[in-house]
Amino acid sequence: MNRNKKIITISIISVLFGILLITGLTYAFIKANVLGNNEDITGSFTNVKIDYTDDSSISGSNILPGWTQTKTMTISNPGETTVYNLNFNNLINTFETGYLMYTVTSNDGGCNVSKTSIPYVITEPSTRLICSNTILTGDVHTYTITIEYVKYDSSGNELNHTPDMNKTFSGFIELGEQKNTLYRKILTDNTPQSDYEIDFSKTSEEDGTSGLYYTTDLTKTENGKHVFYFRGEVENNYLIFGNYCWRIVRTVEDGSVRLRYGGAATQNGETYTCPQTGTAVNIYDTAYSYNYYSITDLDYKISNIKGYVDGWYRDNLSSNTALTSLVADTPYCNDNSYRVQLGYNEIDELEDQVYFGAYDRLYSSGTNKYNPQYKCSSSSYGYTVAKGDLTYPVGLLTADEVAYAGGVYMHSNTSYYLYTGETYWTMSPYFFNSFYMDVLVLDSDGRLSAGDVTGYGNLIPVISLKNEAEVEKGTGAYNNPYVIKTN
Repeated sequence: MNRNKKIITISIISVLFGILLITGLTYAFIKANVLGNNEDITGSFTNVKIDYTDDSSISGSNILPGWTQTKTMTISNPGETTVYNLNFNNLINTFETGYLMYTVTSNDGGCNVSKTSIPYVITEPSTRLICSNTILTGDVHTYTITIEYVKYDSSGNELNHTPDMNKTFSGFIELGEQKNTLYRKILTDNTPQSDYEIDFSKTSEEDGTSGLYYTTDLTKTENGKHVFYFRGEVENNYLIFGNYCWRIVRTVEDGSVRLRYGGAATQNGETYTCPQTGTAVNIYDTAYSYNYYSITDLDYKISNIKGYVDGWYRDNLSSNTALTSLVADTPYCNDNSYRVQLGYNEIDELEDQVYFGAYDRLYSSGTNKYNPQYKCSSSSYGYTVAKGDLTYPVGLLTADEVAYAGGVYMHSNTSYYLYTGETYWTMSPYFFNSFYMDVLVLDSDGRLSAGDVTGYGNLIPVISLKNEAEVEKGTGAYNNPYVIKTN
């Protein structure tokens, strides 16, 4: 259904940088105007509105390297939750240095972009993404956008601006709608509900919760971003990627979408069918670790299971660049934060008992019990390939992701989408002493429970798709899953 939306466009026109060398100084000239502040266009999402809090022009004359100008604006959404883009549109930038840069900051839910070069050496009008963001019904995002012609490098040395002599820059910064991305499909095909009143001490089966929810407490997420997640007995989060079935788990704070492997697809011509909830979909059954003498043996990086998960990704996805180009190197949280408490072991001897973060959040009798979070409590924001922690961008679910989906420690639940009828590992350490070394598992009856690392459990891989991944077709049903465009 098409709706009208307001769009405000900053038209930066006739931006001519004439570089003159006078007494050893580099000079430049910029002039910009703003046009088309209240144009109506037909869009396919709600009437998101953008307003400037001051004069909306960007202008200057006899500009030296080091020149900056800053504008503030607000984006408001009186309609349905949606995703918007901030774009450079009709962009022409023949600069060769990349020293014309922009910064985007927002402290109330908008996207943030550190100092980045405006796409350059562009001679034909182009559209380039600045950032994408989700905006809830009734929310307002305040932005500060700064454009700068950078003078110094990171070491404080003055840059050579001579290659930019007589170059031009023109274009628009505008509010636009996102393409048919998976992220956007999740929001438009569902009605997101606040999780403010969810009692995480109860399973989704016990409290009757089902559907797409979003985090209301932003202290539980990375970078203060809303996370949208499926909970309960949902049947519209099936997806085909790489000819395999997956279940959509949640959005990630970096804009990607997390998927849990869902088994082999059955294909009949152009039609796919996926195994339904409750079907075994593991790739292997093995111990988490064969070592159990040190607390470090709970580290996923050196675990036995990592090799099998990596091997599956290598053998089934890594050789296809059309697939791997869409897989995000999103952090995987092997939360090894812990506290130590003196207590009695199994033979009534006093010794240190090590309780990991997931123990306190998802089981402990303390004040923080039944309090899952997406924010990783470890000192670093989780494991990635880029940081050298992972071989491939693949991991396992965390126990917190299971809790958000509807699982509870020692409460059976066979009526939520993560239930497979088998026991499978998460990557959340739980407890350690001289007798036990436990990682949380999702048990065969759908409960979270402690699994001894030397015991056997199934492996179900998790990947994340980049924000730009598009849906080619499908409704998300098991017999009509979303199909990700890969060509």
